Amino acid sequence: MTDFKGRQVGYIQGAIRQVPGLESLHRMASMLLGERAPENGRILVIGAGGGLELKALAEANNGWIFDGVDPSPDMLSLARETS
Repeated sequence: MTDFKGRQVGYIQGAIRQVPGLESLHRMASMLLGERAPENGRILVIGAGGGLELKALAEANNGWIFDGVDPSPDMLSLARETS
């Protein structure tokens, strides 16, 4: 496993910079999920990555509970810090 400490902020900034419309994508995903999930829904995010999606969804839907999975322990650690 490579050392991920110290690269976390760069990862998040890079994702925002390299994916045009990322924040809009999160808003759209939130709206689409909101059409189906109840106000107290439980949402599974597969490939949680650095937690940006989890954070955006949680901020927009405070009644939801989230489970995030990712094959990388480093990314899960970053997701916990981000969310």
